[in-house]
Amino acid sequence: MTAAELAKLSPEEKEAYHLEQEGKVQVFAYERPEGDAPKDIVRLSRTRIGGVMLQVIREGGENNLHYHNNSDTTWFVLRGGARFYGPGDK
Repeated sequence: MTAAELAKLSPEEKEAYHLEQEGKVQVFAYERPEGDAPKDIVRLSRTRIGGVMLQVIREGGENNLHYHNNSDTTWFVLRGGARFYGPGDK
């Protein structure tokens, strides 16, 4: 629903709409994958329009330089550090 459509609703309709949307909220918890593989993937959530996956790279692990032209990527370094290298190791 657009902001303009939402603005036209009565207070009761707005409340019903917000309650419906709150029912779609996904709650998730992260559990570190077991094992000692240098890299692992954990799915955190999935909806009809997207999802969140977490890549766990253990100490000394690497990921090759690449991109996905059909998704966005965000990096969070939770512990330790990370270096990103481009062509020519820059």
